[in-house]
Amino acid sequence: MKATHWRRDRIVKLVLMKMGKRFGYSRGKRSDCVQVVVALVLTPEGFPVAYEVYAGNTRDTATLEEFLDRIEKQYGKSRRTWLMDRGIPTERTLEKMRSRGIDYLVGTPKGHLTHVEKPLLEQPWIQARESVRVKILQQESEFYVYVESHDRVAK
Repeated sequence: MKATHWRRDRIVKLVLMKMGKRFGYSRGKRSDCVQVVVALVLTPEGFPVAYEVYAGNTRDTATLEEFLDRIEKQYGKSRRTWLMDRGIPTERTLEKMRSRGIDYLVGTPKGHLTHVEKPLLEQPWIQARESVRVKILQQESEFYVYVESHDRVAK
């Protein structure tokens, strides 16, 4: 799930607002753009399977459990890996996901980084791709991954 925004002219903004899209909180400081929350399910090859578009003023955390249940009901129980922005799941939601055997990849909340930063930085680098290297730290059943992309740094 990801929050995003569109830059459009005034008429398109009005049409989108009539459809339920709202001027929500923009982490990119774009209060002039219509904000929407998009949930997208892809195959391992990257083809879209399902999606949901929520109003921009929808709390990301409020939609996640509902979306997980709907996808499971519609497509059955399958081994999926859910990728989310760090602001979407609460710790309570992640605990529910773990208890259901749901795999996920989510950015570590900044407040929690202080607990894992030192041991993570002590790990050796692993070359994942030509311009990408990672450090991996396992703590109990969770893995923390620190990624460095030379292409991203050069951007």
